[in-house]
Amino acid sequence: MKQDNFYELVEQYLDPEAIKEKYELDDIEEEINNVSSKSPFSINDAITINDYVNNFLNIKVDASNLYHCGLKQINCPYVIGVSNDFANKNPEYVKLGFLLIVIDANNNRGTYLNPFYINQLLYKNVLKKKITECESMKLKPKLNTDEQFYSIMESQKKLKKLKQLKKYEGMGDIL
Repeated sequence: MKQDNFYELVEQYLDPEAIKEKYELDDIEEEINNVSSKSPFSINDAITINDYVNNFLNIKVDASNLYHCGLKQINCPYVIGVSNDFANKNPEYVKLGFLLIVIDANNNRGTYLNPFYINQLLYKNVLKKKITECESMKLKPKLNTDEQFYSIMESQKKLKKLKQLKKYEGMGDIL
């Protein structure tokens, strides 16, 4: 009898949409647990979590004892993780700097989208409106890079996070 009440309570308070949203937003642990044993990267391809927080997120703190799960507590919208396996299968994205291999205080690897390129995409539409035809020729390689990074975000289903970041930055929904 008590077990039936428990299941009724679970069904009453269980929100499938909230669970789906949490799953989509909570991808950092998945990335850490999804480490492939056949990584094409060496320690020279990685940065420390302290470097990531200070140099890429521009948050000046001592993060040398931070773990990947601790990045959530920083609550920075530029922290967007992707699968380690995705990086393993696309090492050229790491070489181009689109993806960052980050080692935490426990020597666990996590892969994140480079905040520099996220920021580039945020201001891409604003930049495009200000470019004349002549200037466009000079910036064509940059725009191709932005398009390539955009396709990475799209393939990893991170465009929703980009839209959320635009709202966070007060840019509205211009994507």
